[in-house]
Amino acid sequence: ALPASGLVQPDAVRAATARRVQAAKRDIPHFYVTRHVDIRALTRLRADLNAAASGHARLSVTHLLVKATGLALAAHPHLNRVWLPDGILELGSIGVGIVTETPHGLRIPVADRADQLPLDELADRCAGLFARARAGSLTTQDVSGGAISISNVGMFGADSLTPIISPPQAMILGVGAEQTLFRPDAEGRPEAVQEIILTLAADHRLIDGAEAARFIATLSSLLEAPLALLR
Repeated sequence: ALPASGLVQPDAVRAATARRVQAAKRDIPHFYVTRHVDIRALTRLRADLNAAASGHARLSVTHLLVKATGLALAAHPHLNRVWLPDGILELGSIGVGIVTETPHGLRIPVADRADQLPLDELADRCAGLFARARAGSLTTQDVSGGAISISNVGMFGADSLTPIISPPQAMILGVGAEQTLFRPDAEGRPEAVQEIILTLAADHRLIDGAEAARFIATLSSLLEAPLALLR
C-alpha cells in the first residue's frame, strides 16, 4: 500500500491557473483540427537566415510560427475576433500570444502586429516579452489583445498537444516536436520528411469546422512554402 500523504493547498498562482483553465474548458465549446506539416523548407530557411544573422537575434521555430500564424490570420480576418459576455469584439490588429513557462507559472504575452513585423524585429519583440514574463514584470499591454495563442511543446519531445483556449481568445495552436517519417513522393516511392503536428483548438461559438480547417490549411501552406514569411 502507498504511504499516507498530507493534503497540500495550492499556492495562489496554481489556484488562479486552476480556476481559469477549469472555467475555460467548462464555458468554451472547444473543437479541434489537426494537421501534419512538412517543415523541411522552413528548417532550411531558418538555418540560412541564422547563418547570415550578423547582429540579429537567432530565429527559433516559435518565431517563424508566430509570423506564419499572424499572416494566416490576416488572410482570414473574420477570425480575428473574440467572444465577450456582451457581444463579439472584432480586433483592430493581429496579435499572437505565446504560452511561456516562467517561475511564476504559465504566462501568455502577446506579440502585437505579428503579421506586419519583419522577422528580426518580431524576434527582438518576443525576446523582450519572454524576459518580462520570466521576471514577472509583464505589463497590461504585453498580455492584451490577440485572438489566438501558440503553445509549443516540441522542445520537450511531445509529439502533439491538444491545448485549452485561454479566454477571451478564440483559438490556440498546439505544436509538437519535429518527427522524421517516410511519405510517398510524387512517384509513390518512400521519402524521408520532417514534420510537425499542429492541433488547432477553436471556440465553436465563433468558428465552425470549415473555417478552422481553411485557417490551418493556410497556416500549413505558409510553413511549407516559407518565403512568404519574408515579405
